[in-house]
Amino acid sequence: MNFTLFKHELFASLKLFIIILAVLMLYIISVIYMYNPEMTDTLKKINGNNA
Repeated sequence: MNFTLFKHELFASLKLFIIILAVLMLYIISVIYMYNPEMTDTLKKINGNNA
């Protein structure tokens, strides 16, 4: 196995992985930031669920 080629492909894939991971983290942080427990209660009241 050619170690130089393996190392080049590994670093190329690592850059893409870091970019995708950063975008995913921003998305998850924004979802967590926008979560409001009171909204869940409001939706339950609208649907008629008391549980």
